[in-house]
Amino acid sequence: MLGLDKIILHEGNLCLPRLGLSKTVAKNMFSTADMIIHNGADVSYMKTYESLRQSNLQSTKELAEMSLPRLIPIHYISSGGACIFAAAVIPGGINPVSVAQYPPPSDGSHGYGSSKWASEVFLEKLHYRTGRPVWIHRPSNIARTDAPGFDFIHNIRTYSALLNAVPVARGMALGKVDSVTLDAVVKGIMDSTRGDERTRGENDLKLHFLHHIGGVDLSLDDIRTWVTKGYNVNTEQNSQHGEMEEITFGEWTARAKAQGMHPGIATILQAFVDRSHLTFPKLAA
Repeated sequence: MLGLDKIILHEGNLCLPRLGLSKTVAKNMFSTADMIIHNGADVSYMKTYESLRQSNLQSTKELAEMSLPRLIPIHYISSGGACIFAAAVIPGGINPVSVAQYPPPSDGSHGYGSSKWASEVFLEKLHYRTGRPVWIHRPSNIARTDAPGFDFIHNIRTYSALLNAVPVARGMALGKVDSVTLDAVVKGIMDSTRGDERTRGENDLKLHFLHHIGGVDLSLDDIRTWVTKGYNVNTEQNSQHGEMEEITFGEWTARAKAQGMHPGIATILQAFVDRSHLTFPKLAA
């Protein structure tokens, strides 16, 4: 196991040139690094693409430029949200392939997903232009077992039980939400960094897309079913609730907020209410 004495931390800023690193630190770092795992982003579902472009796309470009001389392999942590635009066109699941041909809307909406899509496309072009080894990782909804109060699925279940009412997404959204544990995502990413030594040379020349999913499909067409069954992504235990009222997402969010739901989650759900006809991507393995 890696000892803490071998970890060197450098404070930076995604919005600054060289990510806020000094020229000396950046030069030393990228002259010796064997791999880049880029997981830095402003995770906001309320901001526009333009407001996220610097932190989420330009930071990817900065990393690529600083590490260009040695073509250091890049593992980019994207999101299933990058596939939301393809999901509106492609029926069924989204395979682990490029979605470059399915761009986001030009009005700046869906800023977070748009910024992830833009970074993916940039890295794809970089790979084909330079031969740089690139892995693009797309986790589905990560279950926040460390902080369940910030987990989307946990909040819907918890406050539906408290309110004895479930939100109705029919007519607003299509698709299914998959939940995966953080441990599973981390293991998948780390496994990909090791690979098979017998084929490492060949594989490193490729552009890889990997989906990290939990195999739990929660249908937005029937929230009542998975709320009342109480499926838990970690324990796989079921609990039965009584008959629940069905109300609009807007009314449900307002009631849940009044009962103590975190304002940040309420804001995300309100944004969901304000955007009609969303199609959530089902990521295929």
